[in-house]
Amino acid sequence: MEKPIETNKDVEKMDSRLKPMLERGCRVKLEERWLVPKECFKWEKRILQNADLKAETGKLMGKTYVAKRKTCYYGTASYSYAGTRREPQAWPDWILPLKSMVEDSCGCTFNFLLINHYPDGNAGLGYHSDDEKDLDPNSTIASLSLGCSRDFYFKHKTDKKLDVVKMELHAGTLFTMDANVTQKNWKHCIPVRKGKTTGRLNLTFRTMKER
Repeated sequence: MEKPIETNKDVEKMDSRLKPMLERGCRVKLEERWLVPKECFKWEKRILQNADLKAETGKLMGKTYVAKRKTCYYGTASYSYAGTRREPQAWPDWILPLKSMVEDSCGCTFNFLLINHYPDGNAGLGYHSDDEKDLDPNSTIASLSLGCSRDFYFKHKTDKKLDVVKMELHAGTLFTMDANVTQKNWKHCIPVRKGKTTGRLNLTFRTMKER
């Protein structure tokens, strides 16, 4: 059984930025300094040296484009996104200690890892939900940030009166959210920030349905 992230009873104790989401049944938690700076530098260096990061291509309005961010996938279960099935590489030994740390913190196990590398502030990610059909809807999604701090926004899909939920993800921050209520009702994004000249790594641990 998964370790609870947050319940509505914890709203008053929680960061006020997340209160609108918690009040509406989301299970979200923001842990700043989950990794201390020394560990952040160690893992950022290890990932950049070892991860098979590549820029993906896609089609938009009939035109082929190359994404500004680079990605790679590890795990034992694949998933489809934007009409393309992503087949992960096997878990490399060098990432397993970090995977175990995140699993211990969340109280669950993950079978898939997406690594995104944003080389600078010109690379971002538009509003979307992590609601792929291959994702276990009863699972937790854990997102670890390394490198440059970046803004992270949530907006409700239907209630336009709600303000955008804004936070800044610093190196070492672990953000967790449920794969059910949050994904059904909210979208999130990483806005472009042209003033940012250094890179950011984001590691998203997920539990996908085994095929």
